[in-house]
Amino acid sequence: MVLIAILLLQNCLPNYNPLQLIVQRQQNFLLLPIGTTSYDMVILQPTILSFVKALPMAATHSFLSPLPAQFSGFFIQLLGIEQLVYFAIIICYVCFTKKNIPANYFIIFSVVFSIFMLLFTGYIANTAGALVRYRSIYLPLLFMPLLASIDYTKIVQIKK
Repeated sequence: MVLIAILLLQNCLPNYNPLQLIVQRQQNFLLLPIGTTSYDMVILQPTILSFVKALPMAATHSFLSPLPAQFSGFFIQLLGIEQLVYFAIIICYVCFTKKNIPANYFIIFSVVFSIFMLLFTGYIANTAGALVRYRSIYLPLLFMPLLASIDYTKIVQIKK
């Protein structure tokens, strides 16, 4: 859906190229000095095909890193443990979701917006520190609805 919107924008407004903006942001990040938590990046081109090819890399950087033992250093290890906590929240959500949750359009918007912004961050940023800083903005919008949808009484019953 977003890809269709981007294609329509490029066709309707030839001077407006949102993919070029993302490519330029990535190039700006790549000009920064290489740090100890830098990732290898796929160099983007302002085409849909380039973004589709780089999607696995962007998703991996955005949603799965940093993992424990991926980088050295105490604080980056803590961020890896934090990532494991997020995985635990997702597993609890999948296994223990409340039944009959009414649809709330703000929550749906928050989750979809967060996922897309995290993906774009994965396309752009090439260091774990930058990804963590950008994720701190979007993760509350993503995980608060998940936390509110977990049926904690089922988890307590399992412990008994």
